[in-house]
Amino acid sequence: MTSKVTLEELLTSKLETIQVSTFLEPLTAPQTAMFKEIVTNLGVQADNTPDRKVSLVFRGDKLKNLANKLSTKGACLLDDKIPALLFYFGDKARQYYKDDDAAAKDLRWLTKIEDASEKTCSAIFENIQKVLAQPDFREPSRSDKDFTAYFSANNLSTFTSQLVNDHTARDYYLYFLHTAQINLGDNSFLVSTSLSYDVALEFSGGLPHGCVIYYVVPEPLEKFAVSHLRMQKYEPTLIGRGLPTYKGKTPYPQECEVAIRGALFSCFILGLRILSGNRFIVNPHLFSNANAVDSILEGLKIDQSDFEDRLNDTGYARGVGTRLDGNFHTIVRTSRTP
Repeated sequence: MTSKVTLEELLTSKLETIQVSTFLEPLTAPQTAMFKEIVTNLGVQADNTPDRKVSLVFRGDKLKNLANKLSTKGACLLDDKIPALLFYFGDKARQYYKDDDAAAKDLRWLTKIEDASEKTCSAIFENIQKVLAQPDFREPSRSDKDFTAYFSANNLSTFTSQLVNDHTARDYYLYFLHTAQINLGDNSFLVSTSLSYDVALEFSGGLPHGCVIYYVVPEPLEKFAVSHLRMQKYEPTLIGRGLPTYKGKTPYPQECEVAIRGALFSCFILGLRILSGNRFIVNPHLFSNANAVDSILEGLKIDQSDFEDRLNDTGYARGVGTRLDGNFHTIVRTSRTP
């Protein structure tokens, strides 16, 4: 299993974390021992068995992109400062840092992560129609023809009535648009990750400025993410309601995509691999007194009491929160008076 091999490889990396000095420094001997225990436990829990507790996924990115999202200083942010901000704010979906783009705002139809309104559900139908009508979109296989036929017919009102206020069904179809990478643009509140480290590595851009976030997704995965690899969890209910399904046949199945809802939350980030120098920056919250060896399986305890206020210093226009129960809500930045 790719993720398990990659976890073992971590222990051969240059391991660092943010120490009490607030600087990046090598792990201490006790921290190294604890991290080895965490990695071993995580490998067992993420193993591909029916009773596994978590999945391990990867997100590749450029350090410059992370800097632009995590700080108003953007590209001026030193690489060593990026991990501290990542382990506090996480990495949010495109919608949360594109809000100030006037053109994107005018085009936006998905207003927030809670939005499963009639308007949005109608827009999902219309956008899927546009995707399927693209002349260069792949020819549907036999199993896809019913899906294509449904959106070619006059089913808008039926589809919309079935989706209104149903976030699980809404996200099933948003995932199709998200993976197609067509017509969704800045509306997406899904964050792309992959079960394959090699795929994430490709998206990172490689050396010298690439990085890969290691992220833990608790089971049941469907509370936190959408993936064509878990379609058996979504499709029977949709079929029973007369809704069309694409049977897990997304445009890029080789990417093994797991689309995380809203954000990569800091409480589930194991660490950040910086490709240059083979460095792995361990989430310092793993070593806090509030957490134990297995805490990341259910979400690390992190003091984020000033989260809303500190958002003003990032590139994010808004934040997203969850009680880890499958429900999500928008976090608004606090207003600052001059």
